[in-house]
Amino acid sequence: MTSVVVCGSGIVGLLAALLLAGDGHEVTVLEADPRRQPADPKQTWESWQRPGVAQFRQPHNLLPPFLAVLDEQLPDLTGRLLAAGCGRGNLLEPHPPSIPEWVPRPDDTRFDVITGRRAVVEAVVTAAWCLARLPDVLARPGVRERVDALGARTGSAGRPPPGPDRRQVLELLNPSRARPGSAG
Repeated sequence: MTSVVVCGSGIVGLLAALLLAGDGHEVTVLEADPRRQPADPKQTWESWQRPGVAQFRQPHNLLPPFLAVLDEQLPDLTGRLLAAGCGRGNLLEPHPPSIPEWVPRPDDTRFDVITGRRAVVEAVVTAAWCLARLPDVLARPGVRERVDALGARTGSAGRPPPGPDRRQVLELLNPSRARPGSAG
């Protein structure tokens, strides 16, 4: 079993955790925001704050390729989004007036989209994730760590926390270049 760390418990992070755990991976979800959403959908919109997510009050569109994956991998999620007040539309509607003889086709649903406010979409995804109760997923809210380009942790104040330092990470990646004076 592969261990995977997902940074962020937003829409994509939690969906990635669900899909990875469904494939048998051990998943840890790290989230900087220590607060979880309220249980009541009305309170979710009125009081749930996500200071690190600037677009939290903005509409989100789930486009056809994304919905195709959702419908295949998490088939009940689309229904939950619609039940929570998200809207369904189709990219082909309304059709262009320059094509007056346009007739819908049975497979036009492949152009469906779902739209909803980010807070609502994230609340539905979070609820689905909580309902799944996957034993191989560990959530760690309130974790604030920065990771540099080489994977070395720098901590919330820019100071390295206990763990591998930059030299140790470099040595793991390329032992001959990490040590001063070594040929490389």
